[in-house]
Amino acid sequence: MSFVKRILLTTICLYGLWVIGDISNSITKYNGAGFIDAILIKEKGMIYFIDEEKRPTVQINEEASSNTTYQPDYIPNGPTFLLDYHSFDSGDQVRIWYTSILESYPGRINIVDVEKID
Repeated sequence: MSFVKRILLTTICLYGLWVIGDISNSITKYNGAGFIDAILIKEKGMIYFIDEEKRPTVQINEEASSNTTYQPDYIPNGPTFLLDYHSFDSGDQVRIWYTSILESYPGRINIVDVEKID
């Protein structure tokens, strides 16, 4: 086998292993994780979430129009810099993948990932 063929075959095999590892990582990332659909709020350097099931959208819109401070349902537990919150705007509907919610008010949520819902 020529040297070029060996390099090409090795490159294809390594790429295949990388794809398999990436798929495996995405499957285990959400394994056992629950999710909540919520509204992401950025206010005064803080990030928190309002659960739409607990509070109707009408109530959330009234709070926004009256310029009152939102009462969050969930706040991230741990470092939020690990997630890319710069790609989100305040008021975006998001799906929060989490491993657990600690009992407190507001609930401290251990986040795995946050995805924007269109």
